Amino acid sequence: MDIMEKALALPKGRVAEGAGNSYTLLDKFLKVGMIQKTSTDERWKNYIFMGKRA
Repeated sequence: MDIMEKALALPKGRVAEGAGNSYTLLDKFLKVGMIQKTSTDERWKNYIFMGKRA
């Protein structure tokens, strides 16, 4: 399951995901510890899902 599928599954469809809010969601997930950045190159950022926050 990729991060976008997981992001949509967590709120049980209450979040409408689109290109405009992807970066906002990623930033929020990073801040609360739900995801962790694993690598970055010129074009891609890779994240790992850490699970639900406490």
